Amino acid sequence: MGGAPLRVLVLGNHPGSGWSMVRYSHLLQSGYTEAGEAVRMIQPSTTISSRVRSGALRKLLAYVENLVVFPLVAIGAARDADLIHVADHSNALWLLGPLGRRPAVVTCHDLVAVRAAAGEIPGVAIRATGRLYQRAVAAGLRRATVIACVSEATAADVRRIVRPDGVRVLVNPVAPDLLPNPDGLEPERRPAALVVSTVGYRKRREHAVRIWQRMRGEGGLDRLALRIVGPGLTGEEAALLAPDEAGEVEVLSDIDDATLACEYASAAMVIQASLYEGFGWPILEGNVHGTPALCADIPVFREVAGAAGTFVGEDLDAVDWPAIVASVTADDAMARAAANVQRFSWEDFTEGLRGLAESVVSVHDAEPDLI
Repeated sequence: MGGAPLRVLVLGNHPGSGWSMVRYSHLLQSGYTEAGEAVRMIQPSTTISSRVRSGALRKLLAYVENLVVFPLVAIGAARDADLIHVADHSNALWLLGPLGRRPAVVTCHDLVAVRAAAGEIPGVAIRATGRLYQRAVAAGLRRATVIACVSEATAADVRRIVRPDGVRVLVNPVAPDLLPNPDGLEPERRPAALVVSTVGYRKRREHAVRIWQRMRGEGGLDRLALRIVGPGLTGEEAALLAPDEAGEVEVLSDIDDATLACEYASAAMVIQASLYEGFGWPILEGNVHGTPALCADIPVFREVAGAAGTFVGEDLDAVDWPAIVASVTADDAMARAAANVQRFSWEDFTEGLRGLAESVVSVHDAEPDLI
């Protein structure tokens, strides 16, 4: 396309949302900047909700900040933009208003919540308000000029549920700040499997605990400890542990990025046991440090882990655990993990953003500015 840099407005996540989504907002800002575009990022304010102590009221006010106040701010900010990029599909309903008449990209990380609201996930019941919200998200996605998906698996869901066209894949990158620090000091610890996860039906941390137990027992790794980065053990998770196993499990909460990097680097393996995901960041983050991943056998993890992954079927009784352990601890496991990282380069991501922006704006070149 050439010429002057495009003016890109990134609409980031509410600071109170999940860490990974806030981080992705900043990845977009950095990526567009490195691609040579004139980028500005704005995100919802916490001015109102941060002044309230009540958890329920704070959550309600955060919705007001996110769904009422911020779209009005974004409309004004978008006047001078050639393109807006909504960093998280859960905010696609911002496009149901005047913003939906501008050239817009929405990054779709997964459609798990939309699928759950539509009754596609067994055993998961969504309230009427949640179903209404997810229908609005899907409607907002349909207003986007392009839906950029972080994996082919997510793109397949988008084409099936939302719309068949205007869908592209731009995989998550290995950002420069994820690269291992050669001067970092790694702790001296006994070998441990690492689980980096929140809790909930889609994350299945209890399944990760069961996998760890099988590797210790039937797989022969009786000295393998387990470290969990995330919230404390749930009642279901704690109930799985025998007294001698409980002392082998350590939970780390609210750690900083440097500490997390150290955990990845010192782990024997990463266990990614989620059943519903759109990408699988812990796989890639572990691979950055040469740490192999042991994954649930679902399409998106096959896609992200590639030849570096070791995959466990759903029926744990049918798994050949010695073979699984042999694979994830093989002499070439670390080399395969490091090689897998090359498929998710920062340079490819920035080039992808540049091409995405130029193609989206070109579609709208002949249209008048409607805001």
